[in-house]
Amino acid sequence: MVKVTCRKCNETFTLNIEENTLDEAIEMLKQTKGFECTAGHHVELGSPMDYWTIHPETIYEAEPMTEGDWLERLKATVANGTVWDTQELGRDFEIAGFTTGLCVGRDRKTREEVCFDYGASPSGKRYYWRIS
Repeated sequence: MVKVTCRKCNETFTLNIEENTLDEAIEMLKQTKGFECTAGHHVELGSPMDYWTIHPETIYEAEPMTEGDWLERLKATVANGTVWDTQELGRDFEIAGFTTGLCVGRDRKTREEVCFDYGASPSGKRYYWRIS
């Protein structure tokens, strides 16, 4: 794990470099041609290294995060704390489609159009939270 600051949105976040050395992670990021900023949710067509400043002095070994801990952290960052998994989302909303980093649907009860952001837990399970 290492702290990274995006120079475009000025947000700082923790990047999981997994089993890679910092140099290996940087080389992989240089090869990436397009990404969604983890912190600012903007989409860019270049390498993350064109936008991110890595703070090597902050590198540390990560403790494995449980699914429950990850979900609780996510709920703490969401405006009203409501998060849906894929099955719950389909139960409560008619999904119209997906675009880069967003999901659009209609509330089955109120018929209100809703936009969601989403992310994957450590196990790969996808969760959604309302952004509009």
